[in-house]
Amino acid sequence: LPFIKAMGYDAVWITPPVHNQCVNPYIKTKGFHGYWAYDFTAVDPHFGTLADYKAFVAEAHRLGLKVVQDIVVNHTGNFFTVDAAGFDPARPELNWKLADGALMAPKDPVFGLNDPNNPEHKRAAVYNFTPNIADFKSREQTLTWSMGDLDDVNLTSPLAVKRFKEVYKFWIDEAGVDAFRVDTVYYTPEEFYERFLHDDDGIKPHAARRGKKDFFVFGEVWSYDVKAINA
Repeated sequence: LPFIKAMGYDAVWITPPVHNQCVNPYIKTKGFHGYWAYDFTAVDPHFGTLADYKAFVAEAHRLGLKVVQDIVVNHTGNFFTVDAAGFDPARPELNWKLADGALMAPKDPVFGLNDPNNPEHKRAAVYNFTPNIADFKSREQTLTWSMGDLDDVNLTSPLAVKRFKEVYKFWIDEAGVDAFRVDTVYYTPEEFYERFLHDDDGIKPHAARRGKKDFFVFGEVWSYDVKAINA
């Protein structure tokens, strides 16, 4: 941190520190980068403990550095898969199965509701229970289908919105972070952010009540100009 400060920077932006699914069985790849969440409110053991994270943020603040935490609202890790062949949106349980070698579900009271064969889970509709995106030109698919077999969260579900508010207020309260960078914004519905950020119980009012009146949130849209590339 002193080295970063000496270079003239005034903030650090870190990967999601949450407990990650260590192996994605769909692509048979290991990772501890935080984008395949298993537990949204725990620090990944590869990084250390919550106490370590608090100490990191405290030291950054002592040096005059802000801390930006990367966050994910589009998906969890890969705990189930939905086959595309014969997929029926009304009956996703017919094509649903646990991913090979995966844990049963995220460790979470809401995002653990991931089995449409269970009537309670299906009614909760926390997930979209959809196959992998087949047509990236289809806005319906990019918003509601899975990518890389990561389990797509239904951000129109009041239960999912409420839980994400709780999750990310936790990191403001416990670690004292100063900003969020939101992953994969293009794949999420725009209206979600009005509720997530600006409801009375949303992220920005909550941060302001904690003395962070200028809490900053920005998001990722990864795109490119095909014509320019081919020119």
